[in-house]
This record gives sequence, structure tokens and C-alpha cells, in this order.
Amino acid sequence: MEVLHSRMLKRSCTIKGVMRMDGLNFNPNVSGSMTNWWEVQSSTNQNSMFNQSNVLGISLTDYASLTNGSYKKLLTAYYAKVGDDKPKSTEDAKSKAQVKTSAAELRKATGVLTKTGKDSIFNKVAKTDKETGETTYEYDTDKIMGAVKDFVNAYNSMVGSSTDSTNNTVLRRTLNMVNGTLKNSGLLGSVGISVGEDNKLKLDEEKFKNANMLNVKSLFEGRGSFGESVYNTATQVYNVSNSNDGKGLYTASALFGSYNAGGIFDGFF
Repeated sequence: MEVLHSRMLKRSCTIKGVMRMDGLNFNPNVSGSMTNWWEVQSSTNQNSMFNQSNVLGISLTDYASLTNGSYKKLLTAYYAKVGDDKPKSTEDAKSKAQVKTSAAELRKATGVLTKTGKDSIFNKVAKTDKETGETTYEYDTDKIMGAVKDFVNAYNSMVGSSTDSTNNTVLRRTLNMVNGTLKNSGLLGSVGISVGEDNKLKLDEEKFKNANMLNVKSLFEGRGSFGESVYNTATQVYNVSNSNDGKGLYTASALFGSYNAGGIFDGFF
């Protein structure tokens, strides 16, 4: 009986086909012993288990690099190339702070002039004649001129601070703003705002008071206006100067920094 059983096992190992054993598919195409087959299966399973790149959610390769110190060496090399998150010099830090401040001031000043609807500075106000008692609705010229003066001062401040900047994006954005101002110099001049050789603005208050406020309104209020264009530039320059110059989301000190897209989208505008 034992001899017969042994012969049957040997024969089953020489038959080409599929044999189901303990939940495993046995499909030997070459004659061989059962013992050899089990050795091959055990070796394969063992190798596949330890060659996996991810076991229980842990990368064995990454784990090894952490334990042997190579990961730290890579980080050190990376930040040696990228540089530290600190400014290169006191002058650079000062220049960056000035650009940030001037851009914030210009955005604030321009925002007053670009508002629409009930918040618009160009909404007419009721004025009553003391002698006749007649009430009319007129532009608040003094209020508008005050806002324009703030705009001119903030504009000139940002042009000046950006000139000293070493950031190419800041320089490019400011240059685009200056070119846009030159294109509108005719309409600006008609309301008493002139552009000097240094690209800074000058306000003629007397001429402004006598100017048509509809022209001032068309320059500054609403979408697509000169004022909105300047506001957008001020916002972009502020964001750039408020970032870590695009060096990365995380600095060498493991602090989270603002992301700066830089000039990635410049070709679209």
C-alpha cells in the first residue's frame, strides 16, 4: 500500500497539468519531484515578501536611508544649493520690507478709488444752497482729490522702492505698471495728473478741481479701469515681497513659507 502511494505521488509530479494543493496552483511543465517544487515555491514566496518596496505601509528603502544617515546628507546638500531662508544682507531685507510696505499702501489707496456701488467715492452727494435753499447732487471734489493725492503719493513710493529691489518679478511688475500709466498719460493729464521723467506722478490740485469728474471716475472706478490695473499690480508685488522668494514651501528651518509663482504666468498677460 505504501509502495503504491509512493508511485502515485511520483506519477502526479510528472503529469503536465494543474494540481490543486492546499489552496495553491501546482502547474509543473517539467518533470520533477514534489520536494523540489515546494522548495521553489518557498523560495519565491520568501523573496517576494522581502523584495516589496512597501511592507505594512513602510518603505524599506526610505527606512534604510533614515537609519543610515543618507537622508540627512541629502537634505544638507539640498539646502546648501537652495540657500538659507534668511536674507543675504541687511540691505536686501530693508529693501524687501520697503517694497512690501509701499505696495500695501498703494493697494489701500487705489482700493478707495476703485470701489463701486454704494461704497463708491464718486457717488454724488446732496448740497443745499444757503441762499436759495435749492438742493443739488454733485461730486464731492475735495474728498475725491484727497483720495487721489494719497494714490499719487503711494504710487510714487512703490515706484521708488521697487527700483532698488533685486527681485526680478517685482521689477517686471512695476515696469508693466509704469507702461500702463504712460499709455493713460493723456487722460491723466486732462485731470491734472502728469508723469515725470522719473516715472513718478505729480498732481496739479487746481487743475484737478476744475477737471471733469467723469474723466476721473472712468480712470479709477470699476473693472478694466486704470485704477484696477494699478491695484492688481500692487497686490502682486505685495505677495511677492511677502513670500520667501519662491525658494519652497518649507524653509531650511522647517518653517512654512508663502509660495511664490514668480513669472510662471507672465507669458499669458
